[in-house]
Amino acid sequence: MVFVVLRIVSGAKILKNWFGCSVPDTASFLDVFAEFSSGNLDKGKPLPEEFSTTVARVSVGKSNAAVGIDIQPNLLIGDVICSLGIYVQFYVSTVCTDGDVFSTIINENDEMSCRVNSGNASAFAVLMNSATQRTHLPPFLPATSANNKTKMKNGIIEFLQKNKVGWSALNTSSMGTQFMNTLSACTRVLDGHHHDTLAERCCAIPSELKFLSGYNKPESH
Repeated sequence: MVFVVLRIVSGAKILKNWFGCSVPDTASFLDVFAEFSSGNLDKGKPLPEEFSTTVARVSVGKSNAAVGIDIQPNLLIGDVICSLGIYVQFYVSTVCTDGDVFSTIINENDEMSCRVNSGNASAFAVLMNSATQRTHLPPFLPATSANNKTKMKNGIIEFLQKNKVGWSALNTSSMGTQFMNTLSACTRVLDGHHHDTLAERCCAIPSELKFLSGYNKPESH
């Protein structure tokens, strides 16, 4: 997931004002435009159909006053914004009439929100749902190297799996692995030596983690 700030304009008219939200980094700018213009991202009113399907130009920048770099609409969000900026402005080619309600600013506030819609079955929604699920875990370590350190780490993964908790797909290899290594290292140092002392000082090892006891055997590392 990446954070972006979006706006849709037609000539000098602002059709949807700046709105901040998180989107999958594997989505294209066209995907994001379709979701934003339909009102799915900001929970707002959709644009008339002549606007919602036509993008004349997309530009990005590092501030709302410096959105001047034109990019191809079919590029992936994650490949662009890290270097060029998170502000994205969509230009639509059809100009609405003076009597149309969308000829005025729909959202007069410049407040940044972070709301996403994952309730429809579009390809964008599938990407969104997959990116935000917190059930991904580091892989089990191979049994061929099953010393006590390996067994402890696999025990942590199994514990998280049983409790249906984890990380997003983007953070599993970094945050997930770091958590597993840190927890196993800390509990291994405390194992068999300091549990009673910690309990006496009101810092007892949580009962849910008692299964990590008994692994601190140097001869089996």
